[in-house]
Amino acid sequence: MAADSIGGIVDERDAHAAFWRKPVSSNRPRELVLIICFVLLLLMFSVTALVARLYHRKIHTLADQWYAQGDAAFHAGDAKSAIGD
Repeated sequence: MAADSIGGIVDERDAHAAFWRKPVSSNRPRELVLIICFVLLLLMFSVTALVARLYHRKIHTLADQWYAQGDAAFHAGDAKSAIGD
């Protein structure tokens, strides 16, 4: 139990309930804030997935180009150029 400023005892259940009580000055319901946070989370997840997909596509495109250049150089008889970057 905790002591209040007057010296009396405050019940812990009352302190816990006061902590979770909705603020009086709040004009937005908790549900609306939760929905907005969820929508923003989905939006950020989608942007992250898009950027990752574009990055992997670029990496695979570069790998295919480098392979084709090396393969063409190897078949042309220029093994030294085929091995290098």
